[in-house]
Amino acid sequence: MMIFDRHARGFTLLEMLVVLLIAGMALALTSQALSQYKRAYERVSASTQGGREYQLAERWFRESVSGLYPAGKPGETGTTPMPNTVASPEDALAFRGDAHGFSGLTLLPVLAGQGIPTFQKWTIAPNRFGNGMLMLDEEGKALTLPFPDSGQLVLGYLDANGNPHTQWPPAQQSPWRQLPAAITLALGGSNAVIVAPITGPQQPRVIPYEPEPF
Repeated sequence: MMIFDRHARGFTLLEMLVVLLIAGMALALTSQALSQYKRAYERVSASTQGGREYQLAERWFRESVSGLYPAGKPGETGTTPMPNTVASPEDALAFRGDAHGFSGLTLLPVLAGQGIPTFQKWTIAPNRFGNGMLMLDEEGKALTLPFPDSGQLVLGYLDANGNPHTQWPPAQQSPWRQLPAAITLALGGSNAVIVAPITGPQQPRVIPYEPEPF
């Protein structure tokens, strides 16, 4: 025989509404917390990715600049060429630079094999967010190195005494070494400056007993 308890009863409509209200508030708070966590994670992830891109671009730029090598014969480089003159093959490979880019031979190319003299050209170009990027061209191979949150990029050149110049060779008619002592990259967004020294010779070397070409 089954015995029913007269006092046993289910939830009333008001109690169900209260339970549903509490559950809805908990769900809303959980959803909001998850949304805030997602936004924070995306910001941290973007900052971390930007930092990695910056470090990689800086390392490749420094290494490439450190391997710059002078082209031509001693005594034939280091002066500004006269306008409307036909450059010799050595002059065409000689280092040239201004605030927006530079070109020359390097023994530490980014895209080619290390130790192989490679002619490369670096050019500054802005992206759609107004930050500067370095465009690299190595004998037909192209690469873009972004500098996140860098603002405008400006190149500069230091001589052996540490004096800055906006172009190389400088505009003065004094005989300058073919390569500067270092190349600077100013980041307008953070007012930081990357200084990349050139570790090799700044002038073409004299090789004793080298046979003269016919």
